[in-house]
Amino acid sequence: MMNQEAIAKLKGLYLTEESRQEVKDSINKFGGVGVIAMTLHKGKNIIRARTNGIVGEDKLEGPFNKKADFLYKPAKFNTTYQRASTPHQTMFYGVAYPEEESMESARLIATLEGSKLLRAEREGEEKISYGRFVVTQDIPLIAICYNEGFVPRSRHAAELYEAWRKGLTALPPELQERSIAVTQYLGNEFSKMVLNTAPHTDYMISGIYTEMVAAKGKAGVYYPSVKNLHVEQGVLFNVAITPAYAENCLKLISAGECTIYSEKGNIVVDNDSVTTITDETQVFEFSTLGSPYHVGREEVYKRLGSK
Repeated sequence: MMNQEAIAKLKGLYLTEESRQEVKDSINKFGGVGVIAMTLHKGKNIIRARTNGIVGEDKLEGPFNKKADFLYKPAKFNTTYQRASTPHQTMFYGVAYPEEESMESARLIATLEGSKLLRAEREGEEKISYGRFVVTQDIPLIAICYNEGFVPRSRHAAELYEAWRKGLTALPPELQERSIAVTQYLGNEFSKMVLNTAPHTDYMISGIYTEMVAAKGKAGVYYPSVKNLHVEQGVLFNVAITPAYAENCLKLISAGECTIYSEKGNIVVDNDSVTTITDETQVFEFSTLGSPYHVGREEVYKRLGSK
């Protein structure tokens, strides 16, 4: 079968920039498959985290005080493959959370996704900023829902999976078989663990697939966060959305600045400042937080029992 041959070829490729066209050609050979087209409806919330830098190592960026600061990496700086983007297609990344999950759970996943310090599993301090967006117009996405490890842990993940399985029953047997093979393969690509030290081209297949989805008019993809494998919270979903949809369909309503402290396997995220945004077209100012919302460096290290 053509799709099985394409999957086998993708699995055998040594991924470099030179293999980009081979990846695209192989994905095109999947043929028609049953996917879950879903909509992120008006009123949904998305949390995006962006690191300001590691204290003592980086030249700290910020403050991030404009909507553009929380949207997507400018094309000229977008030079690597990521899980749902390529050097040829930058994307807005965020964590969307269903009603049964709290904003704090979403912020935790966004922190794990966005922190350089935590991705490297290192000790130290890092400044990080969060933007909270609300969807203002429906956003059409493709859901990557085939991952059996996530399904038992989340009602939302299970609903997506069951909707996909139910939709397959209306397809001819050969198309059902093809859809299962391709969707299982893509689900594994979007959920695979990639080491911090691995080449960025390890994300090439999922990144190029998303690029091709966007080229066909969808806003992007909706997929389970790999960080859920390490967190007890229910499965939350990442979204990767094209710049045009992010600019026109997302409104920034609040932002905050925090400090991450990581020591001996213990992590504390301390709130530093916050702002409510009434006019996202303007530069906004943060208000410094006090107790009990802000603990402070000295007290954090006391609690960590080190300084």
